[in-house]
Amino acid sequence: MRLEPRPEIILAGDDEGVADFAADNGLRHAPGLGRTPDGYVSVQSMFNIANREVRTDVVALVDSDIILMNDFAETVAKYETASNFLLGGYRRAVQVPELLGFAPGWEQRLKDRVLSGGQVYKKEWGGGSDYHVYRSGLYVDSPDFSLGRGHWDGWVMWHALNEGCELIDCTDEIFAVHQNHPWRSWASGGNERNLALAEDKMSWVWNSTRKA
Repeated sequence: MRLEPRPEIILAGDDEGVADFAADNGLRHAPGLGRTPDGYVSVQSMFNIANREVRTDVVALVDSDIILMNDFAETVAKYETASNFLLGGYRRAVQVPELLGFAPGWEQRLKDRVLSGGQVYKKEWGGGSDYHVYRSGLYVDSPDFSLGRGHWDGWVMWHALNEGCELIDCTDEIFAVHQNHPWRSWASGGNERNLALAEDKMSWVWNSTRKA
């Protein structure tokens, strides 16, 4: 909401309070997220909502536990006229147990906090991305992955490459911050189901065609 210029934000989900928050903050609410057979939010449903609701040619899919800064908007603006691309990158991570203040200078304070006591993800810890920026229409018919489980973001990057897109690693340009939370179990059915749906069709940040 504090990105400049402020993008059109679509808040998807049916959890209690989501619609009210959207209404109170001038966001568009998209109800009706589907569920996979194992009970998780459907990635396919999420892409379908984006394809139906988005009014712009460039789409940013961002996990709701990610904090973005204006370097995100500035980086996306560089690629608005590119033909085929997918922007992604490694995240930073830090504990945020309190409400985050947004007084002037908040971006630098958060960066300092991450650099002094947080983590910078790297190849050895996995190659997924918590944000994906692409041209509308790229994901029309995705497998019915479970959101919040593993592997689906690998398919997202593979599909972009398979469709002839540049996969651009924006780690050095976008300081995306993940708010730490209890981690999922990789032994869960959702992860195994996602892996089966991906059929080894997965690429990762380290497979990028170039850096931003």
